[in-house]
Formats: sequence, structure tokens, C-alpha cells
Amino acid sequence: FLGTIFLFLNDIVNSYKLRAIKSRYPERQLIFWAFDPTRYVNVPFLMPLKRIFHVVDPYAEFPASRRIAHNSDLVICVSPYFVDDYLEHNPNVIVVPHGISADEFEVDANARQEVLRDFGNFILLIGTFHNRINFPLLEKILQDLPDLNLLLIGPVDDKTENTRMFWERLRKHKNFFHLPAVHAKQLKNFTSASQACIVGYLYKESRTHDFHSSLKCYHYLAQHKPIITCRFTIP
Repeated sequence: FLGTIFLFLNDIVNSYKLRAIKSRYPERQLIFWAFDPTRYVNVPFLMPLKRIFHVVDPYAEFPASRRIAHNSDLVICVSPYFVDDYLEHNPNVIVVPHGISADEFEVDANARQEVLRDFGNFILLIGTFHNRINFPLLEKILQDLPDLNLLLIGPVDDKTENTRMFWERLRKHKNFFHLPAVHAKQLKNFTSASQACIVGYLYKESRTHDFHSSLKCYHYLAQHKPIITCRFTIP
């Protein structure tokens, strides 16, 4: 109950702050395009803006996401597996799959060589590292393939004790490397230099909505890399 109240107050305050943007363009037809499945359920100070809710992950587990869908004019899903979660809340649901730039197919040969010099033969995982990443799988790779390095690129969301514990265990391995941030335009050079790439979500059979549509898969495939993965979707 208290969480609902705080969410409501947060939405009211944020929509009040954001109305300054709306007031700068009084003659334009602005669109409020939301990606967050937990906030902006109620945005009274932004009305009557058209609203789009863009679903890029299995957000149905968040109760607020269904209310956001209900209050939106259009729901865009990156995977057809997400559509049924929202049709009962909004009839205007469409699928627009992930896409990547043509630049992702071109590699800087010098930058690629620098990556190889720094990390040798490695397996790559790009993403955010949180409690839905299969850390036991990553640890097993480090243990069973000591001649291969494991390079993780992306921020660590260590809010949970489980994530912090596994992260410390990974760091103890000599063949473990982590880069918290790499410019998006440079990621293709790391992908090209890798031996294989990972989509490392922690899949659970008990979850009803345990599907993922990983944008990184498109980047990996653009460089013709084999992908080690859990269940995921490419529409």
C-alpha cells in the first residue's frame, strides 16, 4: 500500500517537473514515450500528450507496467512473446523488433587488434550484471576453461546480496576481466575480437514470463559470432 502511494506521489511530482518541457513547444504535438515499467503510471501534468509504452523486456512481472499500458495510447513490444501480456489492458499493441545500425557490420581493424593484445582469447558478455544473470554459469566457464578469458562489459547492479557475493567470486579468477563502460560505437570491435559471445540470463522454468529479446544478440550475429545462451527470442 505504501509503495503505491509513493509511486503515485513520485509520478505527480515528476510530471509537474516535466511540464516545463511541454510548455516550451506549445504548438507541437509531443509524445510521451516511456520505457520504464515501474514509473509514470499517472502523469496528469503532461496531459493531453499522446503516450507510448515501449516494452523491451518481460515487464509483465511488474504490476505497474499493466497500468502504464492501460493508460497509454499505444504499446510497442520488441517481441511477439510480450503481446498477450498487454492486449487485455490495451487493444493497441504492436510488435516492432529490435534493430541495429549498418555500422555494426564494420570493424576498426586497429581497434580490434588492440583488444586482442589486451585480452587475448576471450569469451564476451555485454550487458548489465544484476540478479537475473546466470552467475553460476559464468563461474563454471572460468573454472572449466582456464585457457580462455572471460570479458564482461557493462555496469554492475549490486543491490542484492547474491549479486555481490557472486561478483566477488568471479573477481578471484585470473582469467576474469571486467570493463564497466565502453563507448557503444566501440563494442563491435570487442565482439569481433571475441571467440564466442554469451546471453547470460538466469532462466527459471517456474516463471510464466521468462522470455528475453536481447538486443546484444543482433550485435553478436552482425560479427558472425557463435552465441551461448538461455532461451531468448529473435522475432
